[in-house]
Amino acid sequence: MIYSPEGKPEYPYITGELSLNDWSFESGQTSGSMVLEAWGKSHIELVELTAVIKEIFAEDREVIGNVSVFVSFNSASSIPTGAEGLTKLVITLDVEAWEGV
Repeated sequence: MIYSPEGKPEYPYITGELSLNDWSFESGQTSGSMVLEAWGKSHIELVELTAVIKEIFAEDREVIGNVSVFVSFNSASSIPTGAEGLTKLVITLDVEAWEGV
């Protein structure tokens, strides 16, 4: 989380978690997901943030060492927080990786 000098969080901010399967196909490919939780003061700013994330991961392919990674946008869901003035959006990204590239 990013904090301002006053010790309060700066909005919007994103936290996330990556999970990959422990198994792989004969091709060396494995898959998983990255779940991002976006927190903001308005739904509009989170929708705009989702558009930026979609654009970043539209064609995101990286090679890291001998692993090729492909990340793509899957979905975004608005989640009620129960707190007035605080909105949450859960964004799911699909992750595919190939070892030995």
